[in-house]
Amino acid sequence: MRRWLENLGPPAEFPSMQHQQRRPQLPEGEIKMAIVFFTGAPSRDAYEQISAIVESDGKPEGLIVHTATEQADGMVRIVDVWESQEAVDAFGQKLMGAFAQLGLTDEAAAHPPEVLQPFRVL
Repeated sequence: MRRWLENLGPPAEFPSMQHQQRRPQLPEGEIKMAIVFFTGAPSRDAYEQISAIVESDGKPEGLIVHTATEQADGMVRIVDVWESQEAVDAFGQKLMGAFAQLGLTDEAAAHPPEVLQPFRVL
């Protein structure tokens, strides 16, 4: 174990510490609140099709961070952080349009999004 640690080099080189340099930059100006948006897609393929539609104009306005993970059952879990409720609402309309365009409205209804306001954001 000691030899392994010695080969890693100084702590600043640990990959887990490098994320601090790559944190997304928050938009300039005061952000009055952040909204955390939890949702999902039925599969990675569906996620990629939906993303192609909702991101056709580029990164959605007001989006700070977007993460997508594939679960063991094949569903995709999505966690987003948004600047405001208004940004979430605007994106939600576009998202529901993408689900409808792909014939996935039943899937969207089965997994409604959860929207929370965090009490702490670093």
